[in-house]
Amino acid sequence: MKDQRKTEIKVGITAIFGTILFIWIIGWAKNFSFTSTQNTLVIQFHNVAGLEVGDNVTVNGVREGNVEDISIKKDDVYVTTKIGSDVKLKKDASFYISMTDLMGGKRVEINPGVSSVPLNFDEVQKGTFSADIPSVMSMIGLMQDDLVSTLKEVRISVT
Repeated sequence: MKDQRKTEIKVGITAIFGTILFIWIIGWAKNFSFTSTQNTLVIQFHNVAGLEVGDNVTVNGVREGNVEDISIKKDDVYVTTKIGSDVKLKKDASFYISMTDLMGGKRVEINPGVSSVPLNFDEVQKGTFSADIPSVMSMIGLMQDDLVSTLKEVRISVT
């Protein structure tokens, strides 16, 4: 009876240790931390063209965080990002959305700026969206009728 009790205690301790180890490994793999080592930054865009929660945030091309939330307020889109607290952004930093691949993946790219004044993370920052391949193709589709009529007029002028 005493041996059975010792075995049960050993199994219980092993199960508890295994559970703690499993939770620690998952937390390490997902970069989970009880202390926040990231700054929250909200950026306002007119268009995000397929940006999704979880997409990367890069500073000078180096991954420094990710997109936490995307919300629409009136005519603008507000993108909430988390970036590492070790990233030093300046007041003249610029924010824009860029393509990561030809299949339409997006990311928020940050140019940290050169000013001597640090960026205030409590203010909403203004971002810009430059046209990507799908946007350009859409614009060409909208201009199709104008292009056809212009080419007809050019053909008439040439003849």
